[in-house]
Amino acid sequence: MVLFQYSYFCFLGFIASSFFSPTARTVFLVAGLALWALSFLQKQPASLRSLKVESIDWIYRFFLVYIVANLVLELIHSQSMMHWLKSCVSTYAQCFWCYFVIASPPRGFTSRSNPVDRPKLLQQTVIVVGGLLALIVVLQLVGLVPMAGNYYGILSQPFTSSGILLISFFLTLSSLRAPAKQSNAPTSNYDWFLYLNMALQFIAIFALGQRSTWLGVLLALLIYIGVQKLYCKKRFWFGLVTLALLGTLVSNASPRVQRKLEKFMQPQTWLESKTMQDRKQIWQINHQAWTQKIGFGIGKIVEYEGLKHAHNIYLQQLFCGGVFKFAAWLLLYLSIGLALVRLLGTQPEAFLAYLALSVEGLMENWWGDGEVLSLFVVLLVLALLKSKEKL
Repeated sequence: MVLFQYSYFCFLGFIASSFFSPTARTVFLVAGLALWALSFLQKQPASLRSLKVESIDWIYRFFLVYIVANLVLELIHSQSMMHWLKSCVSTYAQCFWCYFVIASPPRGFTSRSNPVDRPKLLQQTVIVVGGLLALIVVLQLVGLVPMAGNYYGILSQPFTSSGILLISFFLTLSSLRAPAKQSNAPTSNYDWFLYLNMALQFIAIFALGQRSTWLGVLLALLIYIGVQKLYCKKRFWFGLVTLALLGTLVSNASPRVQRKLEKFMQPQTWLESKTMQDRKQIWQINHQAWTQKIGFGIGKIVEYEGLKHAHNIYLQQLFCGGVFKFAAWLLLYLSIGLALVRLLGTQPEAFLAYLALSVEGLMENWWGDGEVLSLFVVLLVLALLKSKEKL
């Protein structure tokens, strides 16, 4: 059982370090997967022996279909087997690792002090890392931390930071909406930390300037406000006024954000922007190439103006893998959405994060972003666990 526990801590390290050090991310991934594999050879862990094939539901069956489809396409497009194995280790294995290490019973393991609730600790890790990322983005915004390249945020790509913050934001919201928080009990210090953390993440998402992310988050929040009837609560109006004031400060502090906000409020200007025109061009170029290979796709996106992917999760799957890969991916993606729709009564934040990411996916290929995809899998597993759904 010791190897199993160490693999879990490697998973926490993998989540925590992936936003800052690609090298550390790789080390934690390889070490964690190795310990995870070795733990299966041990006879002691009853929790591992209790896992049956039947415990993997149709989401994971569709995921297996998607993996097989990728293998077939790698062979068709003359990619090496090593390339496919690298994809398995760096991307696909994360999903199974997350399930077995986080979701396998018992949920807590015994340490020298107290039993640890693995899912809760994982969620707290994501929230803290997201809060730290948000804090750095805000400090960069006000000039207290040097900028990284030409972007806001500590990563080289702002849409990666936005995706990370989006998932962390909704996980924070989920913690605040826990049953214990719905009582009339006084707000604890941890509650205040969550409120501050959520405010920082919201400001950071706004400051990063990804308009597709703004649209997804705003749409999800409007639905959340209506479903939860937050408009009847004084705390909601206080928070709304506070965020409006902070948003005004952010736009005034950053001419870049102010310009993007003005374009966001004028859809026609947004559609005529250079970034949008570049996306239209890369979509048109790759669509023409795809029409010659509709079944199995073109294998790799034809680059345009420095754009190396389609900046669209749907077109990326369709153009690269054709109808074959797109159908396999769509079955997986829609099955996840259906599962989360069923959890609206118990875990609405998970579906709203999925909705916001789906909107963001119209302009960004976050499905191909390892950091964001890792947190997406974590979000899915945590939501199913909390709702007592069978995986």
